[in-house]
Amino acid sequence: MAPVVLTRFLPLCVCLLLSPGFAEAGKLLVVPMDGSHWFTMRSVVEKLIHRGHEVVLVTPEVSWQLTNSFNMTVKTYSTTYTLEDLNREFQIFSDFQWKARQMSMFSMLMSESTKFFDYFFSHCGSLFNDTKLVKYIEESSFDAVFLDPFDMCGLIVAKYFSLPAVVFTRGPFCHHLEESTQCPMPLSYVPRELSAFSDVMTFGERLRNHIWHLEERLFCHYFVKRALEIASEIFQTKVTAYDLYSQASVWLLRTDFVLDYPKPVMPNMIFIGGINCHEGKPLPKSLLRDAATLSFLREAKFDALFTDPALPCGVILAEYLGLPSVYLFRGFPCSLENTFTRTPSPTSYVPRYYTAFSDRMTFPQRVANFLTRILENILLDLLYTKYEDLARDILKIEVDLPALYRKADIWLMRYDFVFEFPRPVMPNMVFIGGTNCKKVGVLSQVGGLLSFGWTALVFPGQTWFLQAPFSSCVWLLRGLLEEGRPGCWRGLWEVRG
Repeated sequence: MAPVVLTRFLPLCVCLLLSPGFAEAGKLLVVPMDGSHWFTMRSVVEKLIHRGHEVVLVTPEVSWQLTNSFNMTVKTYSTTYTLEDLNREFQIFSDFQWKARQMSMFSMLMSESTKFFDYFFSHCGSLFNDTKLVKYIEESSFDAVFLDPFDMCGLIVAKYFSLPAVVFTRGPFCHHLEESTQCPMPLSYVPRELSAFSDVMTFGERLRNHIWHLEERLFCHYFVKRALEIASEIFQTKVTAYDLYSQASVWLLRTDFVLDYPKPVMPNMIFIGGINCHEGKPLPKSLLRDAATLSFLREAKFDALFTDPALPCGVILAEYLGLPSVYLFRGFPCSLENTFTRTPSPTSYVPRYYTAFSDRMTFPQRVANFLTRILENILLDLLYTKYEDLARDILKIEVDLPALYRKADIWLMRYDFVFEFPRPVMPNMVFIGGTNCKKVGVLSQVGGLLSFGWTALVFPGQTWFLQAPFSSCVWLLRGLLEEGRPGCWRGLWEVRG
């Protein structure tokens, strides 16, 4: 009977397994900013529509780019200015910027050219004067607001309708980002927006950075004054910039540490700087056979080449381009790095890679280590002969692959004597084994700072002296004695205060 039941349910089980998973699409209200801001934001909106989300765009009737709608619902509202007014004020603003490239925060925010921004700040009042549009937004039950915060209209809409705000921006003007997110921004290390400083500032630049920050605090309020007045009228209470910016649920920042510099961040700040980059073509399967790519790399005039030398593609490329090379790796099979760097590696004391021997080898282990060393040349031929042929073809010269590896300027070795054992090294070999370690807290201060003791551990034929805090000597000896290690027959310690 059981097989019959299973046969009946088999088609149903197959249908359930082959059916696609359920996905819930969202309903998104988009409040964009006109001009170049919209170009990048539009690509994100298009992707959201492609993924099945319902998107509604709210935009003023007068705009440069926002009227170009596509497969989405667009709601417009009238404005108090015309397109001619907008173009005229923008021309005044542009002319002023070119004439005064080096200006203070005061002159930039308090000049007559900023009247151009008043048009952007004022159209939010027109949105809320449109009662039909306000009612539509209220009844549509949107899941979130996707907004550009520059004109602050999206922030006002999100606060008015109590919707989660997803902010999409290169970076808010003035100090609003760190203030609203409570993100630390030490002025000696993090330059202000538009200051053109890097994160490596001179003393004079740090001083100017502090002055720039002070000017932001004094004058930015006047820059967004019109937007805050409109917000206060809408909410019938005084509204500050902090009230609007601090409600943001997620900050999508169109920048990156690679494009700018490292800085403190908060958990709801997500960096998407690559969204502005042109989508590159996939790399060819054979880089060194691609003449166009090699020509581009040669014309780019790079300063150095950073590569993993396990496979010699980067090694050959560095020679082809005539670039200094920096290698990052853990180790070659059978310690080929010793061969490539001509590092002294006595087989009686330095174990070969992958042998699992320590630096205190027994006689049979030394014999096995010596035989492993002999096999390295055979392994080198097996692994890298085909790459020598490739290098000859690319470089048009007779190539000895170990000679190419010896041209490396720096070897960054991902291990350390602490993890393994001391060994001979060359001057250009740098040990960075700690890069793979998890960061831990500082060790607690046990006992007094001056309470150190000498612990003498005596084994047959050898004595170890360890200097440790006084409180550590007792448990160190107790652990060794309780282990009952053969030959550990006494421990002595002397207090030194």
